[in-house]
Amino acid sequence: MEDSLDYRGKPRSQFQTEFPNPSLTVNSDREMADIHTILRRHGQTGILTQLELTEEHFPDVSEIGDYASVMRIAKEAEMQFMKLPSKVREIFKHDVSLWLDTAHSAEKRASLLAQNPEGSKPEPGNDDSPINGPGNAPEGVSDPPTSKGASS
Repeated sequence: MEDSLDYRGKPRSQFQTEFPNPSLTVNSDREMADIHTILRRHGQTGILTQLELTEEHFPDVSEIGDYASVMRIAKEAEMQFMKLPSKVREIFKHDVSLWLDTAHSAEKRASLLAQNPEGSKPEPGNDDSPINGPGNAPEGVSDPPTSKGASS
């Protein structure tokens, strides 16, 4: 009777899980996902075949720095974005990542400037302009920080 008691000495409740819907498991992949089969093949060949199914991507992240500096840059970008007029932030759906993505893409900047109804560059200090390209930010607002470093 001890095996039907829990750690407090009280009787265990018996539960059973039922699955009324058909299984979504692909049984044909069973052997390929079995850890014993994977290890046996690796022991024989020295190659993990599962890694061949993934696309290798090796970006250069040497200039990013540590986590704290990346978070500081992200917070600084968010503060700069919040200094923009609400009408400008609305263009970017109030999302700092869309703003940064546009700021670092010449094609997206050109597309956004093409949406300017006057078809001209925004006047300096005109906060109603849809976008102020790099170097043309309104007074008191600097360009978005880059991942290569932030001003301290």
